[in-house]
Amino acid sequence: MRYTFFLIIIVATILSIGCKKETIDDIYAEKTGKGANEVLPVVSNSFWRLTSIKLFFSNGTTADSVIDDCEKDDLATYNINGDMTIIHGSVACTINPADGKFGDWELLDNGTRIKETYTRDMRGIPTGTVRNFHIDYVAFKMMKISRAVNDAVLGTYTEATTLTR
Repeated sequence: MRYTFFLIIIVATILSIGCKKETIDDIYAEKTGKGANEVLPVVSNSFWRLTSIKLFFSNGTTADSVIDDCEKDDLATYNINGDMTIIHGSVACTINPADGKFGDWELLDNGTRIKETYTRDMRGIPTGTVRNFHIDYVAFKMMKISRAVNDAVLGTYTEATTLTR
């Protein structure tokens, strides 16, 4: 009898430890560098708004890139199936491409990089463009990504983009 009771206590303890529910703190916690299994659910299947783009030049100067008001209310999504989609907000741009898929994306290097491939023109980025971003920070409400750029006019710089929910 004592053995059965002891066995029930051990099984109950193991089950209670193994069935820990995810808390709000777990959901909102930073996932940067925690691997693809932690990063993918945060990056994908929910909208992101373009909040800021900052340029860091090799000579030490910085510049804030201008984001048109018509782009600030657009909702972009990295879908789990690899599609990048957009829903344009109520503020219309001069050239306002259709809502829907505009490219493909991949999560690379164990959740530390995002590769974007544009399948149609979007926000001045031509079809066929491939952009590789490093994930500098990712959590439920914010993602910061950056990429090295070598531009014929501006020279070499790092583009740092902030997306929020």
